[in-house]
Amino acid sequence: LLATAEFVTKVHAVCVCCGELAAYSYRLSASESQVLLGETDAYEARCRPCFLAGPAARPAIEAARAAQAAR
Repeated sequence: LLATAEFVTKVHAVCVCCGELAAYSYRLSASESQVLLGETDAYEARCRPCFLAGPAARPAIEAARAAQAAR
């Protein structure tokens, strides 16, 4: 597709942990099925370091949300 495209627009999400550009989708569900479609709360955007941190990045997310809610 890139060979025939005249323009390519790369769109990034924002990491929910740290706010950097996110290139990965982190799956929150513990389900073992390979594909999970239509679930808006099953995935979140993450940058590479937060994606590799896995569940360990969760406390940072909760702390950021609590701080934002306190404002």
